[in-house]
Formats: sequence, C-alpha cells, structure tokens
Amino acid sequence: MDPLDPYRNAAITQLASLTVLPIWFPFLAKSNRQRAEIFLSKIPNDLSHTNYFKNRWNYYKGITANLPIQVLFPIMDFVLNTSLSIIKNTQKRDPNNLEKMGASYLTGMTSIFIANPVVVTELATQKYRIEPMKAVKRVYREVGIKGFYKGSSLMAFRNGAFFTSLFFGQPYMFKEIKANYPNMNTSQTLLANIVAAVVPSFIYTTAIAPLDLTVILKQSTPEGNQHSSTIQTLKEIYYKHGLKSLKTGLPMRITACCLELGWFQFFKQKYEEIADNL
Repeated sequence: MDPLDPYRNAAITQLASLTVLPIWFPFLAKSNRQRAEIFLSKIPNDLSHTNYFKNRWNYYKGITANLPIQVLFPIMDFVLNTSLSIIKNTQKRDPNNLEKMGASYLTGMTSIFIANPVVVTELATQKYRIEPMKAVKRVYREVGIKGFYKGSSLMAFRNGAFFTSLFFGQPYMFKEIKANYPNMNTSQTLLANIVAAVVPSFIYTTAIAPLDLTVILKQSTPEGNQHSSTIQTLKEIYYKHGLKSLKTGLPMRITACCLELGWFQFFKQKYEEIADNL
C-alpha cells in the first residue's frame, strides 16, 4: 500500500485510536468521577462515599459514548493539514512553527462541536448508571440541546491545548530527537515516537489541570445552575479542600493520556508495518 495514501493513513490512525481505547479509558473514567464528585468527597480523589467502582465493569461505563471522539483524530488531522496547505499556497512558503501551533490550536478548538456532547453523554452514563442513548434522552429532556454544550467555551481552550501537544508538540519533539540520533533502528524510532508523544501530553495535562477540573464539573451537571462561573467554581473547590484540590483527578488523567498516546504510537507503527507488506 502507498505510504502517502491519505485514506491509508486515516484508516491506520483510526484503527490505532480504537485499539488503545480500552487500555486508557478506565483511568479516564476514574479521573472523571474523582473530579465530578469533588464536593461529595472527604478529601480530593477520595471515592469512599460511593460504591461506583465496586462493580469493575463501571470502569468501562460510557466507553461506547466515547467512540465518536476517536473519529476526531483523523478528521482533525485532515483539517489541520488542509489549513497548513492553505498557508503554504497563499504565502508561497512552508508554515513556520508559530503558524503550525496556531493552526493546531484552532483545529483543536473546533473539536468541541463533537467532543462536548460526547463527554456530557459519557459523564451522564456514569452519573446515572444508564446506557448512552438513555443519557442523551435524559439530558435533552431536562435541558435541551444547550445541555450538551455546557462548559464548551472552556473545553475549546482545553482541546486547543491538547491538539497542539498532539499535532505540533509530538512531531516537533520527534524531529529534534531524530536530528540528534539520525541512525535509529525501527525499535529506537518507535521509542522516540512514544517519548515525543508522552512528554508533551504530560506537560499539557499537568498545566491545564484546574481548567480540566472545572470543565468536568460543568459538563457533569448540565441540568443545574451550579458552577455558573469558572472563578466561582474554583473558589468553591478551594474553600472545601484547599489548593491541593486543584490537582484532583490529575494522576489518573496523566496516566490515561500517557497510555493513550504512547500505545497509540506503538500500534500505529505496527499497523503501518502490516500495511507496507500488503
């Protein structure tokens, strides 16, 4: 198969993304519950007040609702490459790093039109312990369409940062590694890709932890008026648990991101090797 075929690359990206979903999703599920229930917990990250995860299958509650997000990776990759092509054709030169970062950020922001309703549905399936379609109907019945876009403005900034780390940070870091180690074999190249994916993800996840916490709180209560402003929400969290509470759910979230992007690079390279032999 032609390695430059965009359909081939999109298919490989999609397949790798779906393959790793069951690996990292349980960590995301626990992080989301820790954040969504912070006002009910005795201390940050404590879930002793609920028996939710006594049923091990609840670690995968909402995973089917998450499937549409996995479609975003090849779509956003296509949108970004189209944007960069427009810059190249209009400016008659290759895009510089600032333009690549800006295009990546703006591309990530547009993902909320799919991602925000998906996350609201995912959180509702976990909160009410119901199936995704029932969660969709419940949110729509109680709030209407606007309920699926609760917290979307904050999520736009968050997703912008995520896709910048993914589409700019990872290729940039891999390029720097390759420049310093030009004779890497296949295994070393795979390791370099994993490191280049995980390091930006770690930095991004840690940096936006308070924002991510606020987003999850807003999305987990689409039917209510509580947590009406970001500042008010952060104040309430601080008054209840102190400054350390802003890191609630962070260890599980970092684990989820690193597993997702690290294993994604692993399976992507393996699928590319299979495709090359077809």
